[in-house]
Amino acid sequence: MRADCLRNDRAESHQRVLIDPNVCHGHACIKGTRIPISQILGMLANGDSIDELLTAYPSVELGDILACLDYAALLAEEQVSYRGTRAKRKDMGACSQKAWALK
Repeated sequence: MRADCLRNDRAESHQRVLIDPNVCHGHACIKGTRIPISQILGMLANGDSIDELLTAYPSVELGDILACLDYAALLAEEQVSYRGTRAKRKDMGACSQKAWALK
């Protein structure tokens, strides 16, 4: 898969991720499905390719997988202070996890 095919913008990602307490017990999932983002990330972490994911889940598009990666990257931007309390980066602004939940 070519690198230029993997470009995705955050606005499109927001439209593809759903966080709803009535769907998948409130876990982030791919909008229009009941596939948790954690499932997609776990499969990628275990060595499955994007093409294998697209074959395994016919309703999932490349943009959905990229949105999962974008969501994970956003969560990884959280910082943990030395006292063990969680603090979010100041520059995250509207891209915080709460912004995802509102979409």
